[in-house]
Amino acid sequence: MMFFKLITLLLPFIGYAIYEINQLEVDPIDFSCHYRKQIKGDLKSLFPFLTSPYVLEKLLPWLTRFNETDKRIISPGKSYTAVIIIPILGERRIYATLTNYKPLKLMAFEFSNDYVKQKIIIQMCNYHDRSLLQTTIYFQQTSLIYQYTIGYILRSVIRKKLEKSTKNLATMIGSLIGTETIPHFARKPI
Repeated sequence: MMFFKLITLLLPFIGYAIYEINQLEVDPIDFSCHYRKQIKGDLKSLFPFLTSPYVLEKLLPWLTRFNETDKRIISPGKSYTAVIIIPILGERRIYATLTNYKPLKLMAFEFSNDYVKQKIIIQMCNYHDRSLLQTTIYFQQTSLIYQYTIGYILRSVIRKKLEKSTKNLATMIGSLIGTETIPHFARKPI
């Protein structure tokens, strides 16, 4: 009996403590997921290949049916759609906007929907006779509780998928380099 009275007295304090902790904000960049891989090949042919929607779908395997929604050239503001599979909820369409683009160097997307708000940054640079591909992903929620609970689980799942897909993509590109041509999906044949 005394135990239940103690719990009823402490419950408002515990509720207030949870409310205060939920108000703490953090910088989402501090909770980003990075993966870096050296890929054999020339940056001038690899970057257009890697940034085509078909190959981006392979690089980011949790996104399916990644498509352009407008016919604009690649520049900030270009929009894309994709489908993400959420356990229990099923497939959900998400929208992406290209927020930063520097040819042969950088491509940054912001994805937004009701479930996930994330930013994906794909960077490339030359490294001797190879190219260095770095992918950075972070969720834009600033809540401390989110980043240490749901964000932690999502980051660990995405990190594993990103590591596997980047290795598979590097292997695929390595086999294409042997043919001396890397397909460029963004342009139509003349």
